[in-house]
Amino acid sequence: MSRKFTLKKNVLHALGDLYWESLQEFAEAGERLLQSREAGVTLDFSGVSYISSPFIGAIGDLIARAVRLRKRVVVRAGIDISWLFEVMGARDMFTLETV
Repeated sequence: MSRKFTLKKNVLHALGDLYWESLQEFAEAGERLLQSREAGVTLDFSGVSYISSPFIGAIGDLIARAVRLRKRVVVRAGIDISWLFEVMGARDMFTLETV
């Protein structure tokens, strides 16, 4: 199984496009991210140009859980997918960095 995610301190990096086959790996990485003692967490999707629909709910859930834990959330995304986070309508929950 190829690794699609890396976790460095409080930053979860996605390494390529996100298809349903990687959903479990994302969930596990997200759990480890939420355990970070850092006040803020970053979801780095800057290397992603496609997100399958199962990931949309999983990403939204991870963001909501982080906010409930009172963590500042930054989502970093390239122009190909930043629109997705714009239409989520939850801009008060996270900061979007388009790269």
